[in-house]
Amino acid sequence: MKNGESKKRIVFLASLIILVLVFSIFSFAIYRSYKKTRKVLPKEKVEEIKREHQRLTEEISKLNKKNPEEKISEILTQTEATDDIPVKGVEIIKMGEKKIIRNLEQKYEIEIPSNMILARSVISDELHFFLPDKDNYLSCPGYVGFPSDLTIKVEENKEKLPLKEWITKNKKEIYLDVTEGTEAFFKEIGPRKLGENEWYKTEVYIEKLIQVPTYEYFLEKDNKIYIASITEWEDIFKTDCPHKLSPEEMEKILSSFKFIP
Repeated sequence: MKNGESKKRIVFLASLIILVLVFSIFSFAIYRSYKKTRKVLPKEKVEEIKREHQRLTEEISKLNKKNPEEKISEILTQTEATDDIPVKGVEIIKMGEKKIIRNLEQKYEIEIPSNMILARSVISDELHFFLPDKDNYLSCPGYVGFPSDLTIKVEENKEKLPLKEWITKNKKEIYLDVTEGTEAFFKEIGPRKLGENEWYKTEVYIEKLIQVPTYEYFLEKDNKIYIASITEWEDIFKTDCPHKLSPEEMEKILSSFKFIP
């Protein structure tokens, strides 16, 4: 019995060794076959890929080393746009035909049409919104004044003045104290309830400075003055810019303005 069991073990071990050897030889043969048959790129193609890689690396390096002032200048002078410009501290949430602009640094949000674009803006305390035309031009073609359709600016009320007094000192007096011979107009319209906020509304026009009649809306909170400016597109421009909204339509957008924690 013992001799029979020993023979079985020897046969089993021998079979196992043969199986391992066959598997190893088979695997090695496959590996050799792969090495011989795999495709090798021509030398010219390899050099072309290397050159393209080098070119892209250099382009990325140039962008990273670009002077921040040059980047700012490009943004502030842009005349066309198809998408919102990113601004630090500002979130843009797209929701179908609307989008929410959430200014986390200045603690407010506003809902605007999806075709209105945040452009020519580099800091959160002054955001400019435009309704581009069919050619993506931000303002009316050829109009040198280049006003935005809506601007929301935030200024400090360092002296903690009452709102009307702040407007008189920081806007009215400055607007009317212009170079002699320049036409200037400033009118206080008064409180205007829009949404959950009561703004103080004014109208201003200054030749060579604010060349399109503009409505300004003021709101005070936590020693900050929030100023919304809406452009009054005159009939002379509406011929070329029929897509521009009226002040009444823009006020509906401003009605969605609200403060956030």
